[in-house]
Amino acid sequence: MSLIVARKIGNDIHFYGDTKLTYPENEFPNQLLASPKESVIKICIINEQLCIAFAGEVEAAEQAIKYCRYRHDLTSHEIKEYLLNIVQQLNNKTEFILGIGFPHFSIYEIKNSIARESPSAWIGSQNGFNIFQENALDKNNSSKKLDTIISESLDHVIKSGKVPEVNGFIVHASNKSGFFRYHGYMQTSIPPRTYTFKGGQGHILEVYGTAQEGGYSVSFCENGGRSDMAAIHVRQGEFGILYELKNQAFLWPTVINKVDEHEFNDILYEKYNIQPPAIFSPLQPSLLRRGNKFAHQKEFLTALKFYDLGLSEKEDNLRAALLFNKGLTLLNLNRFNEACIELDKSVKLNPQFEKLVQQAIHSINLSNM
Repeated sequence: MSLIVARKIGNDIHFYGDTKLTYPENEFPNQLLASPKESVIKICIINEQLCIAFAGEVEAAEQAIKYCRYRHDLTSHEIKEYLLNIVQQLNNKTEFILGIGFPHFSIYEIKNSIARESPSAWIGSQNGFNIFQENALDKNNSSKKLDTIISESLDHVIKSGKVPEVNGFIVHASNKSGFFRYHGYMQTSIPPRTYTFKGGQGHILEVYGTAQEGGYSVSFCENGGRSDMAAIHVRQGEFGILYELKNQAFLWPTVINKVDEHEFNDILYEKYNIQPPAIFSPLQPSLLRRGNKFAHQKEFLTALKFYDLGLSEKEDNLRAALLFNKGLTLLNLNRFNEACIELDKSVKLNPQFEKLVQQAIHSINLSNM
């Protein structure tokens, strides 16, 4: 199942939903939740003025969404009747919300064998909606905007762990800009812990928390207003998910493992021209890690490029390490004079590197004997 909620605020129609697929318990008793590779964006932007969300059986929904994308000649009324017919044929095992932009600005909740127009709608998990509604009502008297309350309440359902069928990442789409589009966001949950500051030691403080501690940091980006691609990066897991339109139906995922935020963002920009939002972590550690990765693969010239990029950053915490690794890379390229200069710089910044430098030079001398 899942949980999708939609609200009309003036002429703005907002959709919020999760991404996790749930297997039918009678068919997959030992595998109720899908992995990130099998998650799907269940809020489907058909065109600039039409958005359809689903919960329930995936195959039937995929065929329905594909049909609606293909039939450009259908009116919104015909699409509503078509989706209602699908719900009735499947005995309500699949449900839909239809959002219509200009000039009608309408929401239709299509479930329980009826299509109901309403300024608010939900489909999916009843237990999930109960928790969502309770949390939203608690926030109702706050000064927060309604769309913020909706987002936070759905996030509360996911984090509560009480509704396993509502899981994954939050996806938000609306016509707030005049046409339906996905909205990028950044979100972090910092676990409770005691932070110890160690001044003057070049210590990098991990303020977000690890996955083991319950740290949760994600950034979601859309593709410049296009509806055929989106992406999300999970900082603690060091993986990114690229959602692409496939079979003219859903945005299905491709998982890119072992990439930090900066590396994933570079991939998005270079290959897909997606401009990601701001990021959580500084750039210099990423450049050092990427340099180390290429050095380990013996791609020394590429490694040098990343070390130099790291040294060009206005950060000092990792400068000694960058100089030391650059010196080792130059040694491997038999550029001994340059290597000695960089290694000497690293020792001046951090005398603890002196022993490592001597070991590196000794190993090079032995290999040349």
